[in-house]
Amino acid sequence: MPGGDHPSGHTVAGYLERFTRRLGRAALEHLRNRTGTPKGLVRSSTLLRAGFT
Repeated sequence: MPGGDHPSGHTVAGYLERFTRRLGRAALEHLRNRTGTPKGLVRSSTLLRAGFT
């Protein structure tokens, strides 16, 4: 007998939806907060401020 409309199915689906949403927000926040540049590379904004294009 498939799960159908069993209440626990809705509970699990709701949990997974909240977890996925929270994970997505954490990933976006991580990308927003990244400030490091790989060693040896210069940011293009630094070059533009120095007058090199």
